[in-house]
Amino acid sequence: MGPVGNPVFPQRVALALGLCLALAACSKTGEPVAEGPIATPPSVTVVTGVPAESGEKGPRNTGAYPDFSRPLTSANLQMTDEEATGQQAKLTALASARKAGTISEAEYRRRAAALRNLASQHGQQTVDEIAR
Repeated sequence: MGPVGNPVFPQRVALALGLCLALAACSKTGEPVAEGPIATPPSVTVVTGVPAESGEKGPRNTGAYPDFSRPLTSANLQMTDEEATGQQAKLTALASARKAGTISEAEYRRRAAALRNLASQHGQQTVDEIAR
């Protein structure tokens, strides 16, 4: 027998509809509904001493187009292939010396810490030098 012929089916549908109507009635706040779209007012943060234009982001029409006719230059000198090969040779020699046991574990850790320190601070030092 299908769901339509089942005498319990209409009772279940009526119960589900009643439950939906009760839940819908509970969600009403009683506040009047405004007509048309409601715009949220923009929030403005005022900081003393900071001009309002400083927060401007996005494209600006300056009346000029970018000029790519000149070659682009980087802000800093790039590592050459010879420098990269030299650094790789130093690191390989350090790892080989550790593996062969020709340097102590303490010396290896000291040298590795010095290289990590250089790696973590070198970028900021270079940026500071460029900014001067």
